[in-house]
Amino acid sequence: MIKDIRLLIEKINNQYKRTKLWKNIARVLSCIVIFMTAYLLILPAFTLSDDNDSYTLHLLDSYDYSWKDVFITEYSLNLYFMDTNGNYIEGRDVTLEIGPDAFEDDPYGFGYVPISGGGTRGLDILESLNLTEYTLSTGEKYLFDHAEVYVNGAWQNFTSDSNHWDIWCQYASSSNTQEDYGWRGKYGTNIVYTVNSDTEYKLVYKLVRYGKENSVESLNSDSGITFGMFNYSGTNEKNGINDNGLWNYFTFRDSSLSTSININSNTDADGFTENRAKVLSNLENGYPVFDCRGYCTNASLGYLFGASTNGDGLEPKGVTVYSPSNTLLQKEIVDGVEYYYYDSNLNAVDYDTENNMFMLRDYVERGYKLSIYSNEINRYEFLPFNYWNDDRTITTIDDTDFTYNYENEEVDHWFGMTMEFSFYMPKGGTINGSDMIFSFSGDDDVWVFIDDVLVLDLGGTHGAVDGNINFKTGEVTSYLNWNGTLGTSNITNIYDAFNNANATSEVDWNGDNITFANYTKHTLKFFYLERGAAISNCKIRFNIPVLPSGSLSVQKLFDGVDDYDDDHEFVLYDVTSNAVVADIKYTINGDEYYTDENGCFTLKTGEVASFTLTNYHTYYVKEIKPGPHSVNYNCTLDGVSCEENDKTNVFTIDPDSSYEAVFTNKVKTYNLNISKIAYNGNDEEIFKFKIELFGSDSERIDIPTNISSSNEYEIDNINKVLTYNLKSGESIILNDIPINTIVNISEVNHDGYSVVYKSGDIMLSETDTYEFTMDSDKNITVYNIPGIILPETGGSGILLYLIIGMFFVLISIIYGYNYFLKLKEGGY
Repeated sequence: MIKDIRLLIEKINNQYKRTKLWKNIARVLSCIVIFMTAYLLILPAFTLSDDNDSYTLHLLDSYDYSWKDVFITEYSLNLYFMDTNGNYIEGRDVTLEIGPDAFEDDPYGFGYVPISGGGTRGLDILESLNLTEYTLSTGEKYLFDHAEVYVNGAWQNFTSDSNHWDIWCQYASSSNTQEDYGWRGKYGTNIVYTVNSDTEYKLVYKLVRYGKENSVESLNSDSGITFGMFNYSGTNEKNGINDNGLWNYFTFRDSSLSTSININSNTDADGFTENRAKVLSNLENGYPVFDCRGYCTNASLGYLFGASTNGDGLEPKGVTVYSPSNTLLQKEIVDGVEYYYYDSNLNAVDYDTENNMFMLRDYVERGYKLSIYSNEINRYEFLPFNYWNDDRTITTIDDTDFTYNYENEEVDHWFGMTMEFSFYMPKGGTINGSDMIFSFSGDDDVWVFIDDVLVLDLGGTHGAVDGNINFKTGEVTSYLNWNGTLGTSNITNIYDAFNNANATSEVDWNGDNITFANYTKHTLKFFYLERGAAISNCKIRFNIPVLPSGSLSVQKLFDGVDDYDDDHEFVLYDVTSNAVVADIKYTINGDEYYTDENGCFTLKTGEVASFTLTNYHTYYVKEIKPGPHSVNYNCTLDGVSCEENDKTNVFTIDPDSSYEAVFTNKVKTYNLNISKIAYNGNDEEIFKFKIELFGSDSERIDIPTNISSSNEYEIDNINKVLTYNLKSGESIILNDIPINTIVNISEVNHDGYSVVYKSGDIMLSETDTYEFTMDSDKNITVYNIPGIILPETGGSGILLYLIIGMFFVLISIIYGYNYFLKLKEGGY
């Protein structure tokens, strides 16, 4: 029986193994079938390789060629369009149908009807398809570099000699065999091959100009920052941009000008001397005014920046005006602060005049003169209007980065740019602890106006120079030496700039009269010119909080240290519609969010929510729920205090307005009341205490100064310790202790006394030190009792507990004696 069972088990195991084996075989066969099917379907369009390269081939078209005479041949001629890096590029949409009725349908001229007795030749493949260059719809331009043909199992290169690219039809003749019928090709000098179904071509092109595919996304104009672009032409003496009323005083350099013209002799000396080009301290009708300083009549430079008339009151010459649909700027977050920036050392830029937009690039540009100037040698060029200049070629810097090198001097170095936006002044001129700044580095003229007052002046034709505005300190710095060294900086301040323009009464100032008052609104206008005809570079960087038109910005600030990362809840209310504003988009640091169905949104300390509201309705914003560690403190709307500390005044939005609401909270605080009771019969005896406060990181924090005491106290600000004296019946109150503060109370001199800390009837501690966390108002009484302290019995309880203690000691002695007796008698 057991043997039968064993055999049965063995049979089952063998059957299982056989079944498992057949299942595995079936799985393998299925995989082979699937793989072969995929291989046969995909093979014609994929990879061919030799010992050196692996190419992914892109089949663009198929061509069927055949004719009716003795021998009929049908096959496909495969063309693959590649760049010099082995990547495929966009091909032509080509259709060629040549049927068995000879070459009557041959629009590309590959061949013609054969003549009896000899071969015929049509156009070669480049001539017939006109494949010498490509300019793609995305802007890339390619020039034909070479062709490769797959013959006898290897890729063969055609030379640049057009005689070596031939493909022709071969007709039967008395000297030809049947195998000679069909297409012929030639590579090298004398090698002729038969074109058949195994023949494939790679047409290889060299990229000479990048297009939109290499663009880097920049901010749109709805960011609240608007740009203008201006291309200048005709720089000869009395032609174009230099013929606008300021000839000889404010001009654009041009090597073709006659030497008799003293270019910029009065106003534009290289090196930033006092003869450099200057403008007046105030804008006029929105444009800078050239300061001719007695050499001529002051005149507006508006003709350079879109004005309808020039300095002579005539239509401007030699300027084309563009209004970009996007901006030149990108955005990044550094240490929690949002920065706008552009840097020609990081990204070249092309201005697409057809689509009216900047195209930032993932490469840089380098002109032919950069190496001449010592402070320019490590910089790259800012040349937005050279996009359609075919005279630049691409040179590889390394495996990933590219730069344009200009092989001749036909570079567009004459253009202008403007930038404008509104902003508000943050508290103290800082954002998340970082100074608010605007900085520029580059050439040529740069003038920065705030509220139409000239604040930063980098005018003149020059190499790269630096300028900076610090809104916290009010300091304006310009480095005016450009000969390879920084030199001595020119330092002024914002208030002085307004004072020079007689405009100090036009804005509100901080207490030191050096920079703008908190939460005030302002407008910045930036004017830039490239007119030196040699080099051009540009770097702009700022962390100014921009206010788009038709916008509402809501900022959350904290008075004091905020270690809590709390969410503070707000509601946006439409007074006109008498309803909350639900499901409306807003942004925080560029990220998009939406208010909920109750019109609510949340902010953390330092965050700004930006709304776009252009419906002419009236609104208000209310902080309905501060974070658990804070309380409402105050609110301002465009720098004016709100009527309530948790709700803005009502305001009406329109497409030309902008509002900035700031809600400032303070940390939630509690009060600590410490009382003294001593059971000693001497109400005049003094007891000394010490208090220390610690934050969540166990670091000491400052003792609050709001203290009420019936006796003496002293604050050691260096060691952050409070010491005080109390008599029985006296107390001390510490007000405004931040939530979650750890408090340590110690009674310093209690010789001969026991110490008890109580809150009402609740025992807190029976030691001389008590430590706790401030999570509510605290009322603590410190008791001093002569002698050793024992547990409470409603009174002192000393005699009762002594008797009980002696009783337990006696029982222990009796039990122990009894144990040893029994052990001796052998009872255990």
